[in-house]
Amino acid sequence: MIDVVNEANSKQEAKDAMFRIQEIVQDELPMLTLLYPSNTYAMDKRLQDVKLIYGNYYQPAEWHVNPNY
Repeated sequence: MIDVVNEANSKQEAKDAMFRIQEIVQDELPMLTLLYPSNTYAMDKRLQDVKLIYGNYYQPAEWHVNPNY
């Protein structure tokens, strides 16, 4: 579909093609993800066995500290 826009002979033809693509996407796409959360996690290098599941720290009782690091 994007090739239609790239191969347009005029700005108006490209504009019309983009509007048509938007109509098709609006009518036929089941879901469009507009936001994807991005999380940043930090921890000390001495920590071992840290598990991160579904964006949350998991079972901190099983974590270990490496004193030799």
